[in-house]
Amino acid sequence: MDTLSSELVDLLCSYFSNPSLKSFRRSCKVFADIGERHLFKDFEFRLTPSHHRLYQLEQLAAHSSIAPRLRCLTYES
Repeated sequence: MDTLSSELVDLLCSYFSNPSLKSFRRSCKVFADIGERHLFKDFEFRLTPSHHRLYQLEQLAAHSSIAPRLRCLTYES
């Protein structure tokens, strides 16, 4: 698959399920970048009142390529 063009790999990613995208991203750095665009496309973060979830939100906000893809933040009490 590493000989395919990035456009074709990007198209193939649109057919993967989330668990498959996660595995795909772990296979190599190039696939990680391509898969990230699909896995974190318009994603929603559900924040529950806990220190762990606040830490996770902080980590997401600090990630320069994932943070711009966060489209919705939901606070659940």
